[in-house]
Amino acid sequence: MAHQSGPRRPSKGVSAAPVLVDIALLRTTGSPRRSGEHPGHSRVLAEFRSLPPILVHRQTMTVIDGVHRLRAAVRNGHTRIRVQFFDGDEETAFLLGVKANSALGLPLDLAERSHAAARILRSCPQWTNKAIASAVGLAPDTVARLRAAPSARSAPGEPDLAADLLALRADAELSATAQGRVLVRWLGFGAAFARNWPALLAGVPAHSARLVARMARACADSLRCFADELDRR
Repeated sequence: MAHQSGPRRPSKGVSAAPVLVDIALLRTTGSPRRSGEHPGHSRVLAEFRSLPPILVHRQTMTVIDGVHRLRAAVRNGHTRIRVQFFDGDEETAFLLGVKANSALGLPLDLAERSHAAARILRSCPQWTNKAIASAVGLAPDTVARLRAAPSARSAPGEPDLAADLLALRADAELSATAQGRVLVRWLGFGAAFARNWPALLAGVPAHSARLVARMARACADSLRCFADELDRR
């Protein structure tokens, strides 16, 4: 059987007629839109009297496309929303979500597209860089760099540190300041450590173990505080 070099046509599993579904039954975890809600966009959508149905993976009840339409419905006090269901496997559902979010509404940001490419690389490594780039809206060279990164071979569900770092390095606003450039460089060191720390254990002599452990915990605590401050923004 020939290897698949690009995405299948997943739209065949989409139900033709929308149905009303209780909002409480829906989940957004696992959606291609990893950054969550953009409140301004949800507020704009809430002004419309009628919106297209959202797309949901029937087997997991995950919103494939329409997170902001869902939030707009909640803002307007609705308890049910019109849904079109997709029947199929999770990876095809994810790809359908990426394509739908790239074509309509608020596009996925660079980090989300990079994460999507990294996930496809793990689940369908036989796809060409050009096919993945076309599916997620990235340049083939960017996909090639992601393919060469260790995270492309990590298990599904693990953080895509290479994709995150690539997105940060491409962020023009972040790299415009000295602090931003230093931050990205330090995070790059952290990503390398996250991948390689098991191999470093053997190089720590017994008499230095407690000192290294104390410094590692202090660094981890500082990074956690830094992340918590960013989460509160």
